[in-house]
Amino acid sequence: MQIPLYILAVLISIVLIGGFWPGRSRGALAAGEMDSAGGIIRAIVGLPVYLLGPIAVFLRHVADPTTPARPLVGDDALEMPPDLQTTLTNAESALQQLGFGASVRMISHAHRNVTSYGALLEHSDGCTIASVMAARTKQGITVTAILFRSELADGTPVMTTNVRSKPLFPDRPGHDVMSFPGVLDPARLLALHRFRVRDRVGGAAPRPITRAPDPIAYQVREANETYAFMIATGYFRRTRTGRLRPTLMGATCMVWRSKFPWAQIIARRRGRAREAVLARCRP
Repeated sequence: MQIPLYILAVLISIVLIGGFWPGRSRGALAAGEMDSAGGIIRAIVGLPVYLLGPIAVFLRHVADPTTPARPLVGDDALEMPPDLQTTLTNAESALQQLGFGASVRMISHAHRNVTSYGALLEHSDGCTIASVMAARTKQGITVTAILFRSELADGTPVMTTNVRSKPLFPDRPGHDVMSFPGVLDPARLLALHRFRVRDRVGGAAPRPITRAPDPIAYQVREANETYAFMIATGYFRRTRTGRLRPTLMGATCMVWRSKFPWAQIIARRRGRAREAVLARCRP
């Protein structure tokens, strides 16, 4: 069924690109004018990204759960890029000033051509875990982020992050996740996280969580749960060697979620929710 679905998705994209390509005047849209020839031309111009992008991801993307995170020690620590080292150190220092304890660093090569460095810290309140991530591709693209996690009494995770990357995957059911890309101050981000947790639990306290007794195992477990979700949604399939490769549907969704119009639709929906929280939780 993947090929027919892919063709259907391409046909939908032609309609969307042709009818709503940026630059179409509001007056024309309001008047219901449809320039069929112009719409087809715009669709054809935009098609290579929609067609070739998913094919490239389908053929090249690999995730390898068989090479999970490991402690960042020895040669791994020595080979860590100085700027990423500084990023982790500064974030750890800022978090420890906010009541978080000792940091456990790790490294992962679970994704092809990407080296991810991370740190896990646990707050003295026993209800908040902080993750710091600094990843770099072989092409030199760098992504850094902080994520706070707490859990409600029923086990529902509430996570607040400042990751800037576009969301390529669907939200996991039962997970309350919100990103504030413009919030770089860890103290402000933690305040937003605690506000969101209080908003969910009311007067009750979130349940205790811990990375102990093995922080690396905790991180691996979190990653494996994410992989299982992506397989269940049809985005990935497991190969005979245990690696994960995207399905054609998954590759298509991952690419298209980062392109017009899907990226704008997702950004607007999440932006409205984010602004509502910012309006209620002022510095």
